[in-house]
Amino acid sequence: MMDLTLRQMEYFLAALDTGSMTQAAKRCHASQSATSMAVAQLERSLGAPLFLRSHGSSLVPTSVALAFAGHARTCVEAAEAAQAAATETLHELSGTLRVGCLHDLAKLVLPPLAQLCDKRYPQLDLQLVEGSAVWLQEEMRAGRFDLALVYSLQVGADLSMTPLREVRLHAVLPASHPAAQAESVDWGQIAGEPAILLDGPPAVERITAQAHRLGLELNIRWTLSSMETIRSLVARGLGYSLTNAPLARATTVDGLEVVYKPLANDLLPNHLCALHAPGAERLRKVRAVMELIKEATQS
Repeated sequence: MMDLTLRQMEYFLAALDTGSMTQAAKRCHASQSATSMAVAQLERSLGAPLFLRSHGSSLVPTSVALAFAGHARTCVEAAEAAQAAATETLHELSGTLRVGCLHDLAKLVLPPLAQLCDKRYPQLDLQLVEGSAVWLQEEMRAGRFDLALVYSLQVGADLSMTPLREVRLHAVLPASHPAAQAESVDWGQIAGEPAILLDGPPAVERITAQAHRLGLELNIRWTLSSMETIRSLVARGLGYSLTNAPLARATTVDGLEVVYKPLANDLLPNHLCALHAPGAERLRKVRAVMELIKEATQS
């Protein structure tokens, strides 16, 4: 096996990313001579130059460097994850973990999650924030969350996610509705009635697309930002709504009743999922909190 070291690969990647041995040394908190020597040793082990060097200009990577870089980065990241896992195994989970969650899902997930986390990992600082699907994904792309809880049908293709559990679309009906006693509801039976939907994108668009897939046209009466308001309107018989997060208690804030019934139609599969940075699911505290989320959302 070639005599390659993680330190050599770390210094090489720093030089590749910064285009300068001086900047690479600063990034790695090493001397310039040590950084240059490590890269030179790596070149001898590989039997090929990694950079074209000229005075007064940035380092130019060779074809060998570009081919080697992806593999080297994988090795360094895997070693860092292994070190973090070993450290966390020796010590109680600690530090900060930032979790974002969809507004209407938050009331079901975040309280039991926080309670479980306080009980099992009291040294872990769990920071909780609510938001829309679009905003949560923007924050994930900016690196401001470690995890964000959304539905898989809402997730952009550029983000990494781990499915946690399957979810099913439910109709929210007045307690007096003719279908209130059924085990499930055929969407076609209620599609012509007024629909009152959450206005946060992409919820309305996604629901409309699913209806069209079944050959249904929705009669959307209102789109509102508060599910509590929607439930109160539904309870008064002013329409029906749809949700992936049915509540155990069907009493509205003003003491009226709604019921939740799963849609019987063949719909696109959907999951509660955790968005995270690529590779973050290997970190022990991220894995631990994702397991707590699964436990917190068990029916």
